[in-house]
Amino acid sequence: MDQNPSAQGPEKSGNPPRVLILEDEEMLRELIRIALEMLGCEVAEAADGRTALQSHRLASDAGTPFSLLISDLSLPGDLSAVETLRQMLEKTPGLRALLCTGNTESDVFRNFRNHGFCGRIPKPFEVADLFQTIQSHLPETPRRSPH
Repeated sequence: MDQNPSAQGPEKSGNPPRVLILEDEEMLRELIRIALEMLGCEVAEAADGRTALQSHRLASDAGTPFSLLISDLSLPGDLSAVETLRQMLEKTPGLRALLCTGNTESDVFRNFRNHGFCGRIPKPFEVADLFQTIQSHLPETPRRSPH
């Protein structure tokens, strides 16, 4: 698990971190959502890039932007994870993004920072590793321990 906790996201102090999960596999979305909620996050979910961009736009327009995106690499539809993130970063430059994929041989996984991601989570993952990586990329706010 790669970590870069120094990058600051758009989260306002005192508010729970808002996280968008971009994952087409429902069971994985649910597992990640549960982990995030245990860490005290507000969570939104999307199964494809277009839905994620719509959620991101609505949250940004409402003044409640996401501070973290957790994205699968392989997505259905016409928008790749990299393109979806690129468009999000245009609107929210401080957005942090974690790449969560089983495709660990891909250029995007190997060079994740060059594609706008601040960290990566290889699949399959251990729940403890998931917690650690997510926690290291959340804005500094009081959080509950996952234990």
